[in-house]
Amino acid sequence: MKAAVFHGPNQPLKIEEVETPKINQDEILVKIKACGVCNTDLHYIDHGVPTFKKPPMILGHEPSGVVAEVGSEVKNFKEGDLVLIPPVFSCGYCPNCRLGRENICFNMLMLGNHIDGAYAEYTKAPAKDCQHLPEDFPLEESSIIADAISTPYHAVKNRAQVKPGDSVIVFGCGGVGINVVQMAAASGGSVIAVDIVDKKLEIAKQLGAQHTINAKDKEDKVLDLLAEAGIKGPRRGRLDHVITVAQRIGDDGDQKQPQTPHRPAEAPSQAQGVVGRFYRGPQDRRQVHRHSQSESKPP
Repeated sequence: MKAAVFHGPNQPLKIEEVETPKINQDEILVKIKACGVCNTDLHYIDHGVPTFKKPPMILGHEPSGVVAEVGSEVKNFKEGDLVLIPPVFSCGYCPNCRLGRENICFNMLMLGNHIDGAYAEYTKAPAKDCQHLPEDFPLEESSIIADAISTPYHAVKNRAQVKPGDSVIVFGCGGVGINVVQMAAASGGSVIAVDIVDKKLEIAKQLGAQHTINAKDKEDKVLDLLAEAGIKGPRRGRLDHVITVAQRIGDDGDQKQPQTPHRPAEAPSQAQGVVGRFYRGPQDRRQVHRHSQSESKPP
């Protein structure tokens, strides 16, 4: 099969002939129809972030495709099924998996990081981690459900637990951040989107942001930014949720480690709790899938 092979940072991927993966009895072989390009991939390629598996290897962890072969023990998939492959495979037996937190599995394997990924004609995956896609779902658009959409869903619904009427400010409206805006608005939140690119802020408005702020060349505190933009204070003068999905660009043009948009002491008094999130679990993908089918708002 053909694959786009990663040989190391600061060099282009190379299209090469490689061996088609051989599946185990509990795996499926998927003919890839689409695979999203995540910022994580760009970190490997452009910024020298190391992969767990040493190059040469195949990147790509947001794939969708068609089942081409099933292992002897697989009962829930057959050839021809449309399928969504998750970025991370969990073990199913560690303490976090048993608690339903497969997204922080102690033994996780990330596609395109620990093992070869989906910038290829075929990839294999454990059947237990994959998800059926309806026949009427376009595979190209559906490929990013597993990461760029389910991750924001997990952040908004499970970690921040945004409720109707909550005020939410979102810093960063890139591929993940724009879906944080969309999920927070669909959850009934009053969303303020902050970015440094007007086009992204225009999209944020279309996806439900009530207010937008272009923070380019600004180092102001959160509430000062709101005041400068002429936005009346959120309900009772507080922000319920501050969600950061942004990175800092250094003077050399390279991406740096993310920084919080304000120091905790500068945050509104009711918003000083800090909650992290890492990826998403299978339950988030199922929920996003269900809402996509019904076109309903998240519960």
